[in-house]
Amino acid sequence: MSDLKPDNNGVGMHPTLSMNNRDFMPSDVDDNNLTACHVVGNNQVGKRGVGELVFGKVVAVSCEVDDNGTPVVCSVQARGVARFKYDPAFPEVCLGESVETTGDGRVGGVHSGAVRAGKNTVIAINQSTETVDVWLG
Repeated sequence: MSDLKPDNNGVGMHPTLSMNNRDFMPSDVDDNNLTACHVVGNNQVGKRGVGELVFGKVVAVSCEVDDNGTPVVCSVQARGVARFKYDPAFPEVCLGESVETTGDGRVGGVHSGAVRAGKNTVIAINQSTETVDVWLG
């Protein structure tokens, strides 16, 4: 019997995309894994939309900031496997199903009636850390 334990986080993530950043801060990326993003404008991502299709995972933010102190640019993993925190108060995340944004950088299960077939498929759930591994495509 092998001691091999699958860890898919980050598989297939490169290249990453440079996108304009609406509201991700360094602490979201570095400390809290509040990194689920969705498209909010031309080449721009954000985290505040609830029930939006997850576009990718913010993996870095720029040192350059705007007048509000928000980093101007971020790097986004839009393919491969990404690990996100999930919100247990949102609809339940389920293996083989899709996820949506919760508005704070986490993900949750798809609201009833929404169809996201083939997009952002949950391949692993860790209830103790409240994280999910998601195949972004």
